[in-house]
Amino acid sequence: MDTYETNVGEEEDLKSRPHFVDNTLPREALQTMDQLRRNSELTDVELVADSQVFRAHRVVLAASSMYFRAMFTRQMAESGQRRIVIQGVEPSALSSLIKFAYTCVLEINEENAQSLLAASNFLQMLHAGEACCQFLKDRLDSVNCLDVADFAEFQSCQDLLDAALTYCRRHFTDVSRSERFVLISYNRMKHFLSSNDLLLSEGEESVFNALVRWVKHNTQERSGHFYELLDHIKLPLLGQEFFAVEVAANSLVSSNEQCMKLIRDAARALYNDSYPNNLSHLSRLPTQIPMKWWPRDTLRAGEVIHILGGVSEHETLGNVECYDPETNRWVVDLIPQMNYRRSGVGVAVLQGLLFAIGGYLEGKTSTDAVECYNPRTMRWTQVSSMLTARMNLGVGAIKDMRDAVTGATFSAIYAIGGYSGKSILGTAEKYDMQTDTWSEISPMKTPRRNVGVAVIDNLLYAVGGSNRDDGTRSNLNSMERYNPDRDEWEEMPPMHRSRGAASVTALGGCLYAVGGYDSGQWLCEVERFDPQMNQWSMIAPMHHSRTGVAVTALKGEVYAIGGYNGVKTVDVVEKFDPEEGTWKEVAPLTYGRSVPGIAVAYLWPVQSTMRKFWENTDQQL
Repeated sequence: MDTYETNVGEEEDLKSRPHFVDNTLPREALQTMDQLRRNSELTDVELVADSQVFRAHRVVLAASSMYFRAMFTRQMAESGQRRIVIQGVEPSALSSLIKFAYTCVLEINEENAQSLLAASNFLQMLHAGEACCQFLKDRLDSVNCLDVADFAEFQSCQDLLDAALTYCRRHFTDVSRSERFVLISYNRMKHFLSSNDLLLSEGEESVFNALVRWVKHNTQERSGHFYELLDHIKLPLLGQEFFAVEVAANSLVSSNEQCMKLIRDAARALYNDSYPNNLSHLSRLPTQIPMKWWPRDTLRAGEVIHILGGVSEHETLGNVECYDPETNRWVVDLIPQMNYRRSGVGVAVLQGLLFAIGGYLEGKTSTDAVECYNPRTMRWTQVSSMLTARMNLGVGAIKDMRDAVTGATFSAIYAIGGYSGKSILGTAEKYDMQTDTWSEISPMKTPRRNVGVAVIDNLLYAVGGSNRDDGTRSNLNSMERYNPDRDEWEEMPPMHRSRGAASVTALGGCLYAVGGYDSGQWLCEVERFDPQMNQWSMIAPMHHSRTGVAVTALKGEVYAIGGYNGVKTVDVVEKFDPEEGTWKEVAPLTYGRSVPGIAVAYLWPVQSTMRKFWENTDQQL
């Protein structure tokens, strides 16, 4: 609609004068120019591709293509020519892109997407190229993803290449069985086998089978790469029968002494007699596992929420309850109970292993005990105890830190504050998986029991909690932050209100403090801290007030689970969507529990019986 506007426009001299804006003119002008093009009227250039001639207007081409803009405005040889030959572009693609320049409409289908993308890149028509990339990304499957990856690499389309390779890794088992897989290059094969985010529907066995199939397609040229590629396979994660029959007896392995040494090392891990029942190496302490044989990193798409221990009415629990957001169901005892029943337990996940740290043991005493769950073997194993017994502590894991002296990367679990059974603690300590040892770090500025802990950008935040003042418990609104590089704590902006039993998680670079207890009230209020703005803000409250609530983040949402409402432990589960700014109830816990430990971890993908258990929960619940 035609309008008169005052004080608008980018030019300074228009800001103080009324002027007329016709928003329909650009569209009508393009339509008119397209009509002129189709009638060969006022055209001033002819583009030739494979002897086919396309007439157009230089100004329109220059406006939509950086290639033509440079050609027509920089005194290039073609700038004065009426007929210009375009090499290496299919006529149909050139025709479609010329039409796109006039109409802003690009018809993309499975037959022309790659030729259009190649032509768009050559002619530097960015919008058309982005549309083609998105079309190809939306249609990736286990049959075409390898071809798309090669095409994207040839065209230097990094975004499309990343998407295609990610799809390959997430569907590796299916992709490795495709006819196209045996034709991939050595570098591509090495990329897959060395990737820690392979999603394996049939376990590490499918990786070995893929390697053998690839090598045997061209044994003469590829057998020389077999050892180097075999070294990227997590051999001790293979089933013992598969290891003996399919791996150790394979001619590609037995004929190569380097491979046989690798197999002997793996066999010692698989069949070590010093461990009961010949358990695989993942039954041992993490420090005894060579890093190259640690489980591959997990994809968030396969993770579920784990709730450990806690209190249900008057009983201390040792079992584990798991929630899968895909099915919206909770299942108890999908993984074994901890060795100890405990509440107020800290939980962390590192290198695919689940750690239960400290807590109120058997409802009797604060403990320093730490145990580690290996999803591969479905067993809990005792690891080194903390230096100090702690219950109601905060726990956080910081990954991929760099040693200032050696430059080596390392990860650690931090146990913060808590209650020893005699006093509220300000001390803190960290666990090194490589050495299976705990060591002290600098203490917090304020002792805190029931402290909330979360990690953002390798900095650890300790939020709220309670301490004692003149013999009475005092709930805190303060927060402090730990920098592991400097081993220092610093005061940070306080929350809007005090929160005993503060429950904290990190999502999208922000902290969320949920529920808690203060001044005789069980809280439903929630607030969010933005480190970039360095301030807290109140957001939508939960529907249910509670303390001792377990909080975590999964798939872009915050989950608040269980807790105590002043009358009883509750089974309520709510999730918060930051984009919508609302809380929504989802499936409740099997039964109420308060002050449990919580973590998001991966259910081992090769445990088909566990997956069947999930699928059959309709009948069991």
